[in-house]
Amino acid sequence: MAWTILSKNINWMIYYGLLQNGYDREAEIIRDEIIKMVTKEGARKYYNLFTGEGSGGKNFSWTAALTLDLFYRQSGKKTPLDKILGL
Repeated sequence: MAWTILSKNINWMIYYGLLQNGYDREAEIIRDEIIKMVTKEGARKYYNLFTGEGSGGKNFSWTAALTLDLFYRQSGKKTPLDKILGL
């Protein structure tokens, strides 16, 4: 059931797209939900779209890296990507 899989990589890109276009509140919701899933389920490759349950690889480095970026932004700090995107 691939359609039930949530990729935080795609959501991370959507997060930055929303920020870049002025949808800060919507971006915060996505950021907070990603952080909540990773905190609960660990750095997994995929998450179930409906339950948030982790699946696929464990200790997945993409998830860890993107989540660190989101934690950093959640703390109110800018990332190098902010400069590139003009945020």
